[in-house]
Amino acid sequence: MYFRDEIKTANLENRAPYVPSLKQFSYWNKKLFTKDFWINKKNTKKEIDLKMRALLGSVANTTVLPGDVFEIDSTVADVHLISSLNRRKVIGRPTIYTVVDRATRMIVGLHVSLYHASWRAARQALANCFMPKKEYCRLFGISITDDDWPCSHIPLTLMCDNGEMIGLKPQEEMTPLTKLEFAPVGRGDRKSIVERCFGILNDEVIHRIIGTTRRGKIVKGEPTPQSRACLTIQEVTSLLIREILAHNQRTYEELAYINPLLIENDLVISPKNSWMISLKHGRFSARAVGADEVIARLLIPVNANITAGGIQYNNLFYECDPEIASGVRVFGRTTCEARIDDNCVDYIYVRFDKNSIFKKHYLLKKRDVFKGKAHLDTDVMADWVDTQKEINLFTLDSLSNINNKDEFNRKGNERLNEIYESRRVHGKDIKKNRKNELDSLGRTHVANGRSEPLLPSSSNVLLLPGREEKQRWLKGKKKTEDAE
Repeated sequence: MYFRDEIKTANLENRAPYVPSLKQFSYWNKKLFTKDFWINKKNTKKEIDLKMRALLGSVANTTVLPGDVFEIDSTVADVHLISSLNRRKVIGRPTIYTVVDRATRMIVGLHVSLYHASWRAARQALANCFMPKKEYCRLFGISITDDDWPCSHIPLTLMCDNGEMIGLKPQEEMTPLTKLEFAPVGRGDRKSIVERCFGILNDEVIHRIIGTTRRGKIVKGEPTPQSRACLTIQEVTSLLIREILAHNQRTYEELAYINPLLIENDLVISPKNSWMISLKHGRFSARAVGADEVIARLLIPVNANITAGGIQYNNLFYECDPEIASGVRVFGRTTCEARIDDNCVDYIYVRFDKNSIFKKHYLLKKRDVFKGKAHLDTDVMADWVDTQKEINLFTLDSLSNINNKDEFNRKGNERLNEIYESRRVHGKDIKKNRKNELDSLGRTHVANGRSEPLLPSSSNVLLLPGREEKQRWLKGKKKTEDAE
């Protein structure tokens, strides 16, 4: 403790100690040490770079063109969802992937997945980014034109974090298309545009719907978010798409200082206008590729079986050429290379040899129960079916039937041993024996030299007239008509 001796002396002399006041201490602290000194003493370099450094620059300026850099990132949404197959089951929080253009703030790609952050989910977001959005929006009940969301381009550089994009498979698929750039660990500010995008989606959509977690804020006495979950992943995706379409047309002041073409053409300073005017005037770095290449590289690769019932993937069946289906029924099933879209099971992309392109095949009607659902829903249903089979493998009735079968088989074997020696030829006099058996049971009568079975007698059975009765009725009717 400072000034210990002075305090002891002052106590002995019964006087106030000669020590500096708090105001004096603060004065000398500010005079001897700078604020930067204390910031570096109290925080790590990582925290300083992320939260406390000076913000003198910008990730986007007049030298950054649309299509130069796309930023991709994922976050776990602050909302709980329910299954689309069983609305009573809560399936947890989805993962949202977004891709944003750095120069225009345009959201160019989206994917909502029940998988955690992984290359499987990231490749779906990138496929959505590089392909037209009209078909994607249609899956979620939203009708747009290509001009409403005009993003189907590959950037010069893709900025991502040190997560799912680090690996041989992502680099093998992405390197031929674009350059990968990785942000340092813990430095979200290196891809600040996409990070801010998550804040916008939370404020405008996620935190306003039922089942939200409100960033983990718990209010005493209120029901838990899990108990209030009532939306499916398809419904949340639809809400996010509508918000993105609105975001791309909002006014952002900073765009006026980044893209001079907006001022020259007197346009609303929105991401969509900045994107379109740059594309029109050639001030644009991204490039478009064919959908076939994107499908082959980025959609999820699987092996499908060609069966007599169609192209089979898991418990789904898709349309197939009847000649091919007939051939595999005779010569046995074969496999083929396929690509699936995790967003929807309505179609699958298949090619039968490596030199051809992937062609779209649609779901057969016998699996219409899955129409419009995501592939994860089919996996959930398959697990449920397997569980039901395990639970109901044996019932009391089935066990009783097994015991009865065993008892009848035992009696039959005993009887067979007794009569086997006397029955040398199987099938001999079977018809005669059958006739005698029916006669002994009283179930036949002899008419015109033939043995016919008798119908069971009952008071509530109405016997229809035979052929002879019908002939008599027709003759009587004819006589009546002639008399008239």
